[in-house]
Amino acid sequence: MVAMIVARPERLDWLRAYAPYTKPNARNDIDPAFTGWKRQPPKAFRPTPSFPEPITEQGFKQWDRLRVLAQLHRPVEVSLMEDDQTGKPLKDQARHAALASAWQRATMGIIDAPARVFYDTGSPTGGLADLAPALATAQSTLDPLDSMQSYDLTQRLGDTGASSPFVGIALATMGSYLNADTSVVMPLRQRGKATVIAITSTTPGQKPEIDPFDVKLRPQHSKYSEAPSPEFKEQFASLVRESQRNQPAPEPYIDPAKVAYEQRLLDAFIASAPGADLPEVDKK
Repeated sequence: MVAMIVARPERLDWLRAYAPYTKPNARNDIDPAFTGWKRQPPKAFRPTPSFPEPITEQGFKQWDRLRVLAQLHRPVEVSLMEDDQTGKPLKDQARHAALASAWQRATMGIIDAPARVFYDTGSPTGGLADLAPALATAQSTLDPLDSMQSYDLTQRLGDTGASSPFVGIALATMGSYLNADTSVVMPLRQRGKATVIAITSTTPGQKPEIDPFDVKLRPQHSKYSEAPSPEFKEQFASLVRESQRNQPAPEPYIDPAKVAYEQRLLDAFIASAPGADLPEVDKK
């Protein structure tokens, strides 16, 4: 099972004051569940809908060990419908301008320009019709026709349904973490609106020494050798031998010069009159 955690660490700071007063889980030292108070904290704990119980010391230890992979910026949403309440979608330049505006707002203030974009319209075709002119209007340096910069999720992965934005965020996080740069996710499945989400590296320009994903997406990066295995070589040789046995025997080789010489002799013989001497023929 794989999980992606999206959180704001500073939102947990108020809970750290209660952790030393929590009772460790005597049944399972790995489980950080709250089992009661070891002693009452100076300030009473007030439950909230998000935190009905305090986080234990073991829970904070596990939390603090989590690697921060990237920074998720606030999503920018833009309407793709006309403002006159007619229910008609924007078309052509108006649509491209709206998408470009959302792109510019989502990437505003980011030092490194986006290096890649993950987008999804829910269809294996047609996404570039929106993306390419929008990027041009936004004056982005991204090339939507470059397969290393532009990723149509439906075209590459198939229909991921409602999880498409999270798939895009996960892939963008991996890309930005490993390359220490910026990625953008654009869910375009909804008819009336679009969302632009920027994801940046926590250490821009400094690639990590450790790859926590261990995923080789391209053959040239695979840890396995591309050399054929001994089993494949033997099977291939067997097929070659079988093919050679089934082929007809080749015709014996005849020297073309010899054939031409014999033909000249025959022509000279036919052309000569009965009883006449044969004409001189070059001998080889």
